[in-house]
Amino acid sequence: MTMLQNISAGGLRRGNEGLRSVAQPAVCVGRTRSIRIPEMIRVPQGEFQMGCLRWLHTQPLRNITMTAFSIGKYPVTNEEYRSFLTTLGRRISPLVADAKYSKHPVVDVSWFDAMEYCRFLEEITGRKFSLPTEAQWEFAAKGAQGRIYPWGNESYKGLVNFDSRGTTPVDLYMNGATPTDIFDMSGNVWEWCFDGNGGYAPKDLKDPVQHSMEPFRALRGSSWRQFRDSTLITMSRNCNRPEAKYNDMGFRVVENDK
Repeated sequence: MTMLQNISAGGLRRGNEGLRSVAQPAVCVGRTRSIRIPEMIRVPQGEFQMGCLRWLHTQPLRNITMTAFSIGKYPVTNEEYRSFLTTLGRRISPLVADAKYSKHPVVDVSWFDAMEYCRFLEEITGRKFSLPTEAQWEFAAKGAQGRIYPWGNESYKGLVNFDSRGTTPVDLYMNGATPTDIFDMSGNVWEWCFDGNGGYAPKDLKDPVQHSMEPFRALRGSSWRQFRDSTLITMSRNCNRPEAKYNDMGFRVVENDK
């Protein structure tokens, strides 16, 4: 059984563990096809305060220690996902196939679809890709400084795709990026995280992962369909069933060192 065959709605098994490094070049697959590895931004090890007191589901506040990792500069795009589907000989939807939307984030993907893409990257690179944990996502978005929004504490107006008619190119809102140039951490699409949805564990203080028994997976970042601006802050949480697919839900990847 190959690594890609290990993933289904019934469960997920990890394949071979890969290695490090940040790189963006196209990787050849076979004789005629290639796939571009998402551009990654390095997030150094550090500490930050995770959560907020605004909602019960973002409590308790915890001082978290994080090891270093790399995270996608952008959500995975239609262009990147199209090359993955093409390589595997899968059906490509009209939206993903449309060149006009190549730089838009891929949508209508389940948590299982997103994890399969990560395992595919692992298989072709030998590196360790996954969906970000909620802690990784929030640390990348707010930093050790505890930013309210990814770019800082200033108003979100004009900096995000929010309360609109659809997705936009992932590199459109340059001024809405984090200080380290991670784009679209607020707005455009909700992003799947690795974790199950559930309350924060008070004593899980280093690289925490939510292992909830609830049949839901975490989502972060808000989307173009939202109209409540509270969803745009870096601490905001959402969730859905892992098999769910909607036109405002996508994902980005992380690369772990070990």
